[in-house]
Amino acid sequence: MLIDVVFAICIVYGFYMGYKNEPMNKIFRLFPFLAGLLTGIYLGPIIYDKVAGMWGSDGVLLFLITFIFCCFIGWSFSKYLADMFTTAAKKANIKKPEKMLNGITLSFLFAILFSGLIAFFNKAEIISSKTKDTSISLTVLESLPIKVKESFSRLQPGFKKFYQKSNEVIDHKKSED
Repeated sequence: MLIDVVFAICIVYGFYMGYKNEPMNKIFRLFPFLAGLLTGIYLGPIIYDKVAGMWGSDGVLLFLITFIFCCFIGWSFSKYLADMFTTAAKKANIKKPEKMLNGITLSFLFAILFSGLIAFFNKAEIISSKTKDTSISLTVLESLPIKVKESFSRLQPGFKKFYQKSNEVIDHKKSED
């Protein structure tokens, strides 16, 4: 029960800090660019292969153009989604949707940090068995850091494919010269 109470306090405090201070505003301004970059990294090699196959030519410039085009598509789409969210929230009479989103995001980050601490304390056997038995959220808190790590590891194949395709295009260009 003690873990659950501290977890609830952590979540509420994270929401309060996010809503009041809005520390995530700068990050949310960077989100469309990050989404565009990830779209470019994942879709760039695929679109490049299709365009190069259709036109019968390939090269560094074509790869760069398809990458920039995919980045622009991802950026545009994420800006569109953000505008849709803001408009829908204002229609639902949510006064400051950006503040709500800041609060939710910061409370989620606090939950991830807290779950990492709980997993560490549990492995170090600092948490007593009585506290473990009375906790409702311990199993979820222990699995959260593992799930976050797995989510980041799912991004790795896209980065590898982009790296391999960019090296392939550059090596092909060098062999032509």
